[in-house]
Amino acid sequence: MAIHKTSAALRIFGPNLDFGRITRELGTLPTHTHRAGDLNRLGRPFEHDMWSLDSRLGQQASLDEHLKWLHQTLSPHYEFLRSMKHVAAVDVFLSYLSAEDQAGFEISPEAFRIFSELGIPFGVSAILGLGED
Repeated sequence: MAIHKTSAALRIFGPNLDFGRITRELGTLPTHTHRAGDLNRLGRPFEHDMWSLDSRLGQQASLDEHLKWLHQTLSPHYEFLRSMKHVAAVDVFLSYLSAEDQAGFEISPEAFRIFSELGIPFGVSAILGLGED
């Protein structure tokens, strides 16, 4: 049986981000925020402020489902997100972890819309062959 874990998050990076304004404009609380200089899990300081919103579907959902959730949640606010690209970096972080040494995924045209409509690149962090040791 294949074991896959997936996640997707909208991330906004930049200097001196107004977390309150981003939250109000997007109409949802962030999943995570940090400020430049805060320490990460390795004890190293973050370089930029970040506001992020994770898909609420859980790690068993497909990447396609995560992207559709983000699109549905955020599409009414795409104008604001596009305007943020002038002062910050905006991306969608995708993660795909598999215990299989050969695995893959598909993204439907509907789910892919978030990238084209926001004008952001498509990228995936993929870790394969983790094993169950």
